[in-house]
Amino acid sequence: MKVVKEITNCIFAFLLCFVFIGTLAVFLLASTLLSKDYMLEQLAQSEYYAKVETDLKNGLEEYQYQSGLPLQVFENLYSSEMIKEDINAIVYHIYDGTELKYHVASVETRLEENVQQYLQENNIVLNSEQYKNVSDFKEIIVNVYESKITFAVNYIEPFVKMIAKVVSLMDVAKIACLAILIILAIFIGIINLKSIGGFLSTIGVSLLATGILFQLLKFVIVKYIDIENILLFSQALSDLIKGVINNILGQSVIFGIWLVVVGIIAIVIGNYYKIKKKFAILQ
Repeated sequence: MKVVKEITNCIFAFLLCFVFIGTLAVFLLASTLLSKDYMLEQLAQSEYYAKVETDLKNGLEEYQYQSGLPLQVFENLYSSEMIKEDINAIVYHIYDGTELKYHVASVETRLEENVQQYLQENNIVLNSEQYKNVSDFKEIIVNVYESKITFAVNYIEPFVKMIAKVVSLMDVAKIACLAILIILAIFIGIINLKSIGGFLSTIGVSLLATGILFQLLKFVIVKYIDIENILLFSQALSDLIKGVINNILGQSVIFGIWLVVVGIIAIVIGNYYKIKKKFAILQ
C-alpha cells in the first residue's frame, strides 16, 4: 500500500510540475508579451521613440542632399510627440484592435508649407516639369516618414486578430490553470490525508523541479540564441526585441529561484513531519 501511495505521489508530482510550468507561462505571457502596458513600458525603456526619430532624421537628410533643397524645407515636419503617438497607435491597434491613424497628413501639410515658403522667398516659379518633380519629392518624403514609423506593421497585421483573441482568452486561461492546480492539490491532499509530510513533500518536489526547469530554460536559450546580435528590420526594433527577451528571461529566472527556495522549504518541512511521525510511532 505504501509503495502504491509513493508511486501515486510521484505521478501527481510529475503532473503538478507541468501544470506549474503552464500556469507560470500563462501568467508570464499575460504580463509581458500580451500586455499593452508592458510593451509601452518597454518602448520607453529601450528608448525606441528616440531611436526611430534619429533613424527618420538620417533618412530625411539623405533626401535633402539628393534634392539640393535647403534645410529649412525639412524643418518642423514632425515632433517627438507625433512620433510617439504614431508608434503608440500601432501598439493600440495590435492589442485593442483600434484603427490605425498616423500624422502623415500633418507631415504632408507642413512640408507643403515649407516648400511654398521657400519658393516665395526666393521668387522661384516652377514650370510643369519642375512642379511634377517637387510633387514627387514631397510624396517620397511623406513615404519616408510613414515607412520609418510603420515599417513592421505589414508583418504584424496578419496576426493582429489572433493576438487580440489570445489576449481576450488570457483571463480564462489563468482561471483554468489555477483550477487545475487546486484540483491536483486536492487529490494530493486526499492521497496524503493522514500525512501532512507527504503532502508538503510532493508539492515541494513539483515546485523544485519547476524552478530548476525554468533555470535550465534560460541556460538553453542563452547558449543557443545569440540574443545580443539579433538584428531585425532596424536597430531600434532589434534593441526593443533584445530588451523584451532579456526582461522575460530575467523574470523567469526570478520565478525559478523563488520556486526552488519554496520547494526546498516545503520538502524540508515535509520530511520533518515524516520523521516526527516515525518517532511518535516508535515511542
